[in-house]
Amino acid sequence: MKLSVVTGTLNRLPHLQRFIAGIAPSCCGVEHEVIIVDGGSTDGTLEWLRTQPIVLIEQGQPLGAVAAFNAGFWAAEGDYVANMNDDCVLVGPTLRLACDYLDAHPDVGQVCIPWHDVGDKSIQVQHFHVGFQQVDVIYANFGATRRSIGEAVGWWGAWDHYGGDAELSLQVMLAGYKVVELVGGEVLHYRVNDTTRRTCYYNPAFNDKWMRNFDATKLLPA
Repeated sequence: MKLSVVTGTLNRLPHLQRFIAGIAPSCCGVEHEVIIVDGGSTDGTLEWLRTQPIVLIEQGQPLGAVAAFNAGFWAAEGDYVANMNDDCVLVGPTLRLACDYLDAHPDVGQVCIPWHDVGDKSIQVQHFHVGFQQVDVIYANFGATRRSIGEAVGWWGAWDHYGGDAELSLQVMLAGYKVVELVGGEVLHYRVNDTTRRTCYYNPAFNDKWMRNFDATKLLPA
């Protein structure tokens, strides 16, 4: 099996270096590739990345998170594809656990990796909000997906910004596969809020697409 680890970045070199340094230890021997999509960095990120054993996609301008991740996903060659942020750190053998779980459970299309912010020990997985109401269905803001399924459903779709990770998990479930929490995995999120990050806590387009047709009872595990 092979894993592709994908993230986007823009002018956050120290965080990116820390993130990349943790990938191989987290894979614990799993064959993997690292795909970095750069949105036009000017802080030395590109020069450093060009010296690294990674797949580099240079977009030349900030096109948003969804466009960056989609570019990385479509370039991936792994059996499984992990989506991560450049300001996070993988804890322990998380990526190995994700690959092993997907290998052992062909009915699972995606694993959601639990995470917590630095300074906050409450580990969590992300839940859907339809409108402003949380429903008991999880999605992978950090996770690993079978590449064959991701390609079949169009990865993160055509959202301008955030909403793509939730879109993918819903599409995986609607394709008939389970989306489950990865037990034992963990991501430490530094949540760097700087000028490279655009925030969208409420996505009207996402809700307009899904709210009227979202039936949580059909998506909950049996």
